[in-house]
Amino acid sequence: MFAKLDEEIAEFKEAVRDGDEEHVESELGDILFVLANVARFKKLDAEEALRQTNNKFVKRFHYIEEQVAKQGKELKDTPLEEMERYWQESKNKS
Repeated sequence: MFAKLDEEIAEFKEAVRDGDEEHVESELGDILFVLANVARFKKLDAEEALRQTNNKFVKRFHYIEEQVAKQGKELKDTPLEEMERYWQESKNKS
């Protein structure tokens, strides 16, 4: 399973380097298909796993927004390094 996943990721990276967006999308689909099969093999609910990750992302992003607002700034005016620091803080609070 992991060899197949590694193969598909390598193909995805190559497509990204080549800049062929249609091929990139196709390779992304291949990665997702392999991951769905891994989940099935491990008897995991891939949709629920993705839902949990989305919820975690939203929670962490809201934390960043709150911290930036406390500084009296907007996201667009906040350096990436500062947002990354808040992101890491949010992970420690989870």
